[in-house]
Amino acid sequence: MKKLLILLSVVSIILSCSKKEDDNIPAQIPVNYKTVSGKWYFSQVIMPDGSIVAHTGICPAQRDYVTITEYPKINSAIYYSDCLSYDTSGCIDFYLNSNTKIISSCNTLFNGTITELTDSKMRIDYGSTKHVYVSTIGNANGVIFSRL
Repeated sequence: MKKLLILLSVVSIILSCSKKEDDNIPAQIPVNYKTVSGKWYFSQVIMPDGSIVAHTGICPAQRDYVTITEYPKINSAIYYSDCLSYDTSGCIDFYLNSNTKIISSCNTLFNGTITELTDSKMRIDYGSTKHVYVSTIGNANGVIFSRL
């Protein structure tokens, strides 16, 4: 009986201390026009060697961002060094295939595959290295956006 109590105590301690790996991983959400819509901030850049580095805009006081609507429309705001004016680019009527998660009919920055989408993070992989004409990005294999 004493051994049984000790065994039950040990098992309960082990089970109470074990932590699921998935508890800290945000849930993936379906990729469609509605779930990608919103204001997304440039967060990180996937470099040609596969490393991921922080996106550093030219203006330290303003964060570069994109706005995606269900319309479907994508507009970006890339701030200049004066931090007051910004360059806008984007596309109207981009195509998003919800099955393959591919964005097409847009520009270099956005044409790619959404490989990760949560409520707060969107990762677009290009499949090959592209020169992205945005701020300080240059050559990249993808970009990671975040939203608050």
